[in-house]
Order: sequence, then C-alpha cells, then structure tokens
Amino acid sequence: MKGIDAYRPYFNEIPRDLLRRLNEEDFKNLHKFISENAETWNAPNADQYIDLVLEYSIVEFVYEYKDDEIDTIGEEKTIDLWKGLIPVIKKVYEKHLKLYYALHKEEY
Repeated sequence: MKGIDAYRPYFNEIPRDLLRRLNEEDFKNLHKFISENAETWNAPNADQYIDLVLEYSIVEFVYEYKDDEIDTIGEEKTIDLWKGLIPVIKKVYEKHLKLYYALHKEEY
C-alpha cells in the first residue's frame, strides 16, 4: 500500500492549499480509489489510461471524503483544487499503472 512515505519526496510540489488539507488517511484513501479504478478503466494507450484512473480517483475521493469542502467552496472549485494533486500522484503511481496496463489490459 502506498502511504504518506511514497509522497514525502514530492511534498514541495504539492500546492500549499492542498498540502495543508492533506492527512495521512487521505493518502490511504487515494490509494484505495486508484487501486479500484486501475481494474476498472481501459484506454487506447497507457498514458490515457493513467490519466483516466487518476482523474476519476480524485473525483471519487473528493465526493467520498471532502464533501465538507464541496459545501464550503463549491463542487467544481473543490474538484479543481484536488486535481492539483494529480501531477504528484502520477509520479508516485506511473510505473505501477503502466505495468498494470501492459499486463492486464486488452487492446482498445
């Protein structure tokens, strides 16, 4: 399971607005959604696959765990804010997701 330690090298790349909102449990919950979505999505190539998995994982994470922020700043702003984490998540999961795609996904 990828927890907070996998992200530590990239903390300086996480937007400050997100860094102050994140806690260790958030990383575990994101991992759960990424793992589930890795098994669900398919795309014509690995890059599109990774983008789909990460984007949908963020959206599901926001709806499931950050609904208080949706109530405060609005749905679209909250999702856009958390999508700012995607470049960092991609660095943590890209190799794993490319390998998964190569081993488990059929031709699109």
